[in-house]
Amino acid sequence: MKPFPIRWKIALWSSALLGVALILFAGGTYLNLYHEQIEAVDLELEAAGKHLASFDDNALSERKLDELLRFQPWLAGAIFNARGELIRRSPNLPEDLTRAALIESKLHTARHGSERWRLTTVRRTNTTIVLAYDLVEVREIVHDLLIAYALSLPLVLVVAAFGGWWVAGRALGPLRELATAAETIRAEHLSRRVPEFRAVDEIQRLAVVLNAMLGRLEGSFAQARRFAADASHELRTPLTIMHGEIEALVHTPGIDTAQQRKLVSLQEEIGRLNRITEQLLLLARFDAGGKNLMLERVDFSALVSAACEDIELLASVSEISLKLEIVPGVYLEGDSAHLRRLLLNLLDNSVGHNHLNGKVTCRLQTTADAAILTIGNSGSGIPVEARAQLFRRFFRADSARTRGGHGLGLSLSREIARAHGGDLTLNSNSPAGWTEFVVTLPAFAEQSS
Repeated sequence: MKPFPIRWKIALWSSALLGVALILFAGGTYLNLYHEQIEAVDLELEAAGKHLASFDDNALSERKLDELLRFQPWLAGAIFNARGELIRRSPNLPEDLTRAALIESKLHTARHGSERWRLTTVRRTNTTIVLAYDLVEVREIVHDLLIAYALSLPLVLVVAAFGGWWVAGRALGPLRELATAAETIRAEHLSRRVPEFRAVDEIQRLAVVLNAMLGRLEGSFAQARRFAADASHELRTPLTIMHGEIEALVHTPGIDTAQQRKLVSLQEEIGRLNRITEQLLLLARFDAGGKNLMLERVDFSALVSAACEDIELLASVSEISLKLEIVPGVYLEGDSAHLRRLLLNLLDNSVGHNHLNGKVTCRLQTTADAAILTIGNSGSGIPVEARAQLFRRFFRADSARTRGGHGLGLSLSREIARAHGGDLTLNSNSPAGWTEFVVTLPAFAEQSS
């Protein structure tokens, strides 16, 4: 799943928080407005009750109630005598509400179907007056408020989301600059630093911390490179001497056969150590940015063919068939010695990690500006969990192997390909039981004069 950008997260969170705040505000406003409207209704009912209580029973029963209600469209009333008999009642006021209000001693709200009434009782000597206020107006007022909130809330949320997105973009701008600068820093460019901003804030502190970390990494990498280069360089001379001394001992007249086998075995191990030190030295030079390439015009087709011929003898020992598909006339600017090392590493792996009567294919093709070399072999294949670490130094997919490969060949081969402006990759779409490595190098076809 693709990660969600932090800028959009900030925008959505700010919009969501504002939405919650607005809903709480709308709820509080709704309750406050409703209670204020009820208080206004209560005051009006109390005033009307005091006004009617000032008249005697005859005047009240004749006209005063009608005169009062005529100018109050939401107000209704009913008059009961001392025996509880209904004398007068407004047509729109339900009778059951008025009778229920006789036993109430204070202002209250009552329902009748979908209607809501606010009622009060005014008790006199011979009569009881029930006044009621239809709350439909109050309900319309708060209903209109809710509609206004509901219509404006989406617009406010969109504006808040856009504002959060814009503010986040401005705030995250320095972080994007840091990320862009950090992306350009590679192991061979650890001397570079990320920009430090003038503002003293968290981002400026992050830039300072990153630069300090890069400084420590630069020192550690430089020390590791010097150690690898110095150790490899210092080991080459004694290994060469040891190889020569053992070579002389092997050919000493009268030497025992068992001793001769041991000396040959030691000679092979010294040769293996010599190859390791040579590859470590080359890797240290590539890490330091010193490619040391002797660039010349190289017939890559002929170089691939020659490397395949050299490996064919090794393949024949295990009865491995070698199939070649090499397009002639492919040229490139490169170091023939390094390119030959790359080819021999891949071909040696394809034979060494094969099985008896296996197959190796070497196919060289071209595009408009590149040479594509595919070397494949049968065998047990590379486990899926090991593919991500395949080009790591000293990594071996088969950890049970104690002899043979030392985990530097593929790493060095990729460095050589990249030093020539190309790359070395594993074809992850290879079928089971088949392994393919693809070398891509910038090249040009031979031009006839």
